[in-house]
Amino acid sequence: MEANFARVLQFTGVPYEHEPRKFHLPSGAYWTPDFYLHQSLGDLVPAGWVELKGWQLGATGEKLREFGQMTGESVFVICFRDALWTKIQHAYRGQVPWETPRRNLRTRPDLFGVGLGQQT
Repeated sequence: MEANFARVLQFTGVPYEHEPRKFHLPSGAYWTPDFYLHQSLGDLVPAGWVELKGWQLGATGEKLREFGQMTGESVFVICFRDALWTKIQHAYRGQVPWETPRRNLRTRPDLFGVGLGQQT
């Protein structure tokens, strides 16, 4: 999911950083947001911190709350099963190489050999 999102950002020219900072939260836990977008992805995703989740928010919800209290910043969360992720997927799947469980870096290194990088 993160790699597909990064490819969308690269394709659209949205400057971003992937896991740019680890935060030490008041509870003692550490948390690293997935992305920091320096501008929005159109009207789909706002500029700022973005967290991608596979299925559900789960324990990350408490970390997000602590992060917000500590920094005064919010985090935009996209879950794999959300309508927003489906919208992003449909909008860009034909325009960027899209990884799936059967079509990925391991099975198609020729398509997916480029890693996640800083695009600032």
